This record gives sequence, C-alpha cells and structure tokens, in this order.
Amino acid sequence: MKQNQLALKALMMGCLMIGGGNSCYAQFGGLLKKAKQIAKEKVQTQQPMQTQPQQQQQQQSGNSTEDAMKKLQAQYDDDHSGDFDKKSDGSYWIWQASGYGTRTYGSGKIIAKWYPDERRIWTSGGSFKLADKGRIVDEKGELRGIFKQNGIVTFNAEVLDFDVHEKYIDVKIGDKLIGQVTDDGRVMCGGDAFASAGPINMRVLAYICFGIQYSNQELLALCEKREKAVVAQEKADQEGAEFAEFSARVTRMAVRDNVEKNGMSAKMDSRDYYKYEQTNYLDRGCHWVWLDNVRVCGWNPENNHLLDRDYNRLGTFSGGVLYDRWGVKYGSVQGGVVKNRHGQVVGKAVKGQFKGTAFGGKDKDFNYKLVDASGKQVGLIQTNASPDLVAAWAFCMFAKK
Repeated sequence: MKQNQLALKALMMGCLMIGGGNSCYAQFGGLLKKAKQIAKEKVQTQQPMQTQPQQQQQQQSGNSTEDAMKKLQAQYDDDHSGDFDKKSDGSYWIWQASGYGTRTYGSGKIIAKWYPDERRIWTSGGSFKLADKGRIVDEKGELRGIFKQNGIVTFNAEVLDFDVHEKYIDVKIGDKLIGQVTDDGRVMCGGDAFASAGPINMRVLAYICFGIQYSNQELLALCEKREKAVVAQEKADQEGAEFAEFSARVTRMAVRDNVEKNGMSAKMDSRDYYKYEQTNYLDRGCHWVWLDNVRVCGWNPENNHLLDRDYNRLGTFSGGVLYDRWGVKYGSVQGGVVKNRHGQVVGKAVKGQFKGTAFGGKDKDFNYKLVDASGKQVGLIQTNASPDLVAAWAFCMFAKK
C-alpha cells in the first residue's frame, strides 16, 4: 500500500513539473530515490534464495572486512603493548636501547623477534630455529650455531664463552669480557645497555645480540671503543667537577672578607696549576692578577694599595713588603722570593719557559713558575712585568702564617 502511494505521488509530481520549475525537480528526485530503494527491498524479499556463487561472494566480502578489522585491532594492540607483552603474531620484540637501564619502544630499532612457541628467531638477515641437541638452523635447515653448556658457537662459527650466574651471564671471548645478559631481558656491552627483550632464555638472547649481529673481531673492536668512550667521559666529568670547584675557590679568594679571615688553605692546591694570567693588564690605573679569566687581585701603583676584584683594599704592597689594612706586616716579596712575617722563605717565582697543561692554561706559554717552600711547582705566571704581584697575591692566599 505504501509503495502504491509513493508511486502515485511520483506520477502527480511528474504532471506538476511541467509548470513547477526547479523546486519540483528536487522534490521529485528525492521521492523517486526513496521509492526505488523500497522497491528493491521488496523484490529481494520476494525472490528465491540466491545462487551459490553470489552467497560465496557476499561471504568473502564479509570475511575481507572482518580480516581487515582484526588486522587493525592487532596493530593497535601491538603499538600499545607493554615491555613484556606478547605481540599479536606470538612474538616478543627485541629492541635497540638508548642507554643503561632504558628501553626505547616505538622509536627504537627492532633488531630481532623471538617466537617462543615456535622456538624461532627472526632477524632482518633471516630466520633461525632452535632444533634438537642445542643446534640452531636457518630456514634451509643448515647449521648456524650450537648451544653449549658454557658458551655458544655463533653464526660466524666462532666461540663465545659464558660465565653463568643465577641472574646473569657474562659473555667472553677468551678472558676478555664482552658483555652481560641478565635474566630480565637486558644486554649490556661496554657499560651501556644496547638491547632488551621480553621473557627469553639468556643463552638465546646472547646468541641473538652477540652471535648473529657481530663477528668476534667486531665485538672486540666495539668493546675497546666503548671502554675508551667510558674512560674519556669519566675523565671529562672529573675535569669538569674540578674546574667548577676551582672556579668557586677563585671567586671566594677574590673577596676581601675571605682573605682577611684567612679561610683559604695554607698551601696551594695542585688544581691551581697553570691558572695565572697576565698581571700587567691595566684597568682604572691598576695592575691585575687573573686566574683563569677571573680577576682576583689588583695593585694600584699610585697609592700601593692591594685590592680585591671589586677595588676594595686588602692591604698595602710597597717596596716589596706586604701589610694588611691596619698596617700589620704580612711578609715580603722581593725579586720573586716570598717570605713570611718571620723571614722564612715560603715560595718563589722562578723564570723560564713553561707550557700549561690544565684548565684555562692548557697549551699556553708561561715565563715564570711559582713554587712552594719545598720547590714544588704550584702555579705558572705569564707576565711582561714583575712577577712579584702574583707572588704577593699567592702569599696572601696561601702562605700567611
């Protein structure tokens, strides 16, 4: 009945279109489309069952959509899986890590996949399977390694030895420690973790990360390179820490209160070697002592005042004699020889040609060295004027008794 009414309306609209214009066309088009759809549904309900090929076509189309949905779901699950989650294909992924104790997922490099149910290893260079009697074979069934009690024969037919412990395995080439594999799926080499995985046998992981990826020669070279890098970094860190501490000491020594309270060490620190810069640099009429680009002490020749870096008076340096701000004698510095108030020699400035080896003075030329009472070098001076000012400063800082 509904279909007949729609057909009648369509016929009426067709008659009205002759004088109805574009709006009639639009209304007619919508009704006609709806009518066709209803008619199609009616015909389908009245027709006998479809032929077998048509049923297969519809079923294949449904399966294709379902398969695509499953594939998308599996991909989503894999992308959002955790450290030890098994992937949709039954594998655990082994990742390149960015450093010790870290795992880089997603953005990291996949070096292999481990299929525990199939006892199979996948790498970009091929697939390998754990066969019987500890053998490892490739896709063609050819022997590509052997598991031994305390080691493995690798893909390159070379031997890696194991020191087996409860929670980890040390991997060696002869007596040389190459790396370590732990029972929580981490691999360390040269101090860095470079691979990690889900639950996996430690020997299998050692084969994947060492036995397939490298030859023994490459492993030894990699180990040496990493060891040098670690030593270099440790040295740089130590020098950085020493330099920071040294700079802090320089800053403290340039302050008048610290000098007057004698809060410094009674002898020069070995880390103060080679830190004395030019002393004849004039600023507002004063000569300045520079210690690794930090202005620490000055002398005004007009009034013989010994100054801190902020032009505050520390005392007087006149005629080679040092006095504090109240006129009490510290000692003397004459011809580079430093004596305390009791007349005892506590240091000297010795002329010569010397090369700096540390901090800001590294590889620079110096024409004096400063030595303590025992003759030990405690600093270098580069100056075109008298070295007495530097020696006087050093005496104030370290030799005041």
